[in-house]
Amino acid sequence: MINIPNLFMENSIIGIVGPNGSGKSTLLKIISGCIDDFKGSSLVDGINIVENHKDCARKIGALIENPWLYSYVNSYEMLEIAHKLRKGEKCIGEEIEEDLKSLGLLHKKNVPLRDLSSGEKKRLSIGLAVTGSPDIIILDEPTDNMDAVGVDMFENLINRLKNERERLIIITSHDLDIIGKICDRIIFLVGGEIRKDLELEGGGYYFILHTDENFKPEIMGDFSTEYSDKGKIAVWIDNEEKLNKFFRIISEKRIRIKNIEKITRAELEYKKIMGSK
Repeated sequence: MINIPNLFMENSIIGIVGPNGSGKSTLLKIISGCIDDFKGSSLVDGINIVENHKDCARKIGALIENPWLYSYVNSYEMLEIAHKLRKGEKCIGEEIEEDLKSLGLLHKKNVPLRDLSSGEKKRLSIGLAVTGSPDIIILDEPTDNMDAVGVDMFENLINRLKNERERLIIITSHDLDIIGKICDRIIFLVGGEIRKDLELEGGGYYFILHTDENFKPEIMGDFSTEYSDKGKIAVWIDNEEKLNKFFRIISEKRIRIKNIEKITRAELEYKKIMGSK
């Protein structure tokens, strides 16, 4: 059983993170109406998706685990099919080509899906979830099997969808760096229960200093320090002025640095949560 309160009623990009077996994919299946044997209900605009799946499903675009693709059609045809299923009407060619361009697949539009790489199939699967501009977009491990170019493509796509209009986007991923950069809210799920619900405001990173064990956080002055353990201290940096001041203090105080890590707030919180498990 997954113990989840009503968390998904606002327009935002929500990241759901947690270890394997924590219930992330199961939760997404419940939200999208793929599982009806559970206690509770999944509502879309106040309508129970289990009881009214056909009406609600067109408002949801979902990529959950490994999607089934028609191996004999090409990328253009696959997106065209998905668009018609969601909107009930045929999509004009320019829209499909624009979608393929944003996915980095325009040059593969006539290639049968069986001949695409696993990373290219994952890109197309994301395209199937977002085509037709659904109100709710659900993406389960969207950057899995992607190279660096694909991850950049995904980040640009999510930012475009975010700025396009108000909608709810829910993403699960083990890539806490990308989650920390694109999400404005993160839910930490452990054992089917929420361990922490964190809202993110603005960009920024923690710089974790590895130094002597007797290092005192006070030496960093008015910097926000969230974590300190055996010669490690995490310092929050969210603009260029603070970054320059950070390195100036290190130089002026002659702080002995063994190593510096740069991580998102999502990564730091995850380490703290799993470390206290």
